[in-house]
Amino acid sequence: MNQLGLDKELEMYSNVLMDSGLPVIYSLKHFSLMAGVDRTRLLRITEQRDRNYHRFLLEKRAGGFREILTPKPLLKRIQRLIYVNILATVELDQSCLGFREGRSIKDNAQIHANQDAVMKVDLYRFFDTISEKRVYGMFKSLGYHTNLSVDFAKLTTLHPSEQYYLEIMNDKNLPDHYPDPHFARLPQGAPTSPVISNIIARNLDFRLRKLAEKLGVNYSRYADDITFSGVLTKLPKIHLINDIVRSEGFFINGSKISLRKKGTKQLVTGLTVSNGVHVPKKYKQETWRHLYYSKKYGAKDHLRRIGKTGISGFEEWLLGRIHFIRSIEPEVGDAMLEKYEVIDWSLI
Repeated sequence: MNQLGLDKELEMYSNVLMDSGLPVIYSLKHFSLMAGVDRTRLLRITEQRDRNYHRFLLEKRAGGFREILTPKPLLKRIQRLIYVNILATVELDQSCLGFREGRSIKDNAQIHANQDAVMKVDLYRFFDTISEKRVYGMFKSLGYHTNLSVDFAKLTTLHPSEQYYLEIMNDKNLPDHYPDPHFARLPQGAPTSPVISNIIARNLDFRLRKLAEKLGVNYSRYADDITFSGVLTKLPKIHLINDIVRSEGFFINGSKISLRKKGTKQLVTGLTVSNGVHVPKKYKQETWRHLYYSKKYGAKDHLRRIGKTGISGFEEWLLGRIHFIRSIEPEVGDAMLEKYEVIDWSLI
């Protein structure tokens, strides 16, 4: 290709990115200059991803565990640059509420408040199903060069440990035709993973939202939680949802499908929606109980009475619960905060 042709190609490449509000980046070398990181060091990270993460296992209440992978400082800084300059600028579907600035579980729950029926569907191992190949395809679809898209995918994905691979393969809920878990995938713990998952799920959200609109019901997705609500007889059939989910490269967790009618306890992202949006009564009652007895006996003696003498950070833990309640039910949270502030924490 002559110089004129090359200049024209570069101009077209730049225009595609600028029209989408994305930064123009030509290569990994160009990105290294923008990031202030030596290109050789950056290349080494893409080739030795395993050495640039801390791994630990987190037990799940339902059994088994999930693998948390936190990037080391330099890679984390690089991922933050990718997030802020590229990923955060990509428009998402309006029905996507999770991992979005200015959106919360309350916003998600509000969509489904006071409905005849609420149906919840869980996406099976949401991050794990998003492979390096899919992440590459996402960057490529945004307009970035093939080679650069490969590099970006390597900087934002990682292979699972052998222990976690066996955990997936031995999972009794493993769906049919689930892809080989050996592939590199989105790591839980990387700052880029949540928004990448949202971008890759854009078409899923669009199709399920359009389905909901056609049926006259509500739809939203918060991370791996899919929720439909409305008149019971109008809610979509599970097989139809499953067909769309599968065609978009995701899987339904068959053990986590629920349908709650009016008059029963309807929960959406942990909040009750049967009569407005509220924190579950049990959670509030437990918080009030801790406040009452911490005031009556002193926090230290209260912990001794309930057999929690070894607990650390109780003061901060209780304050965190109060602030959560306050974010959903401000008046209740304010009342709790008043009780909290008169407790003598000096003796704990």
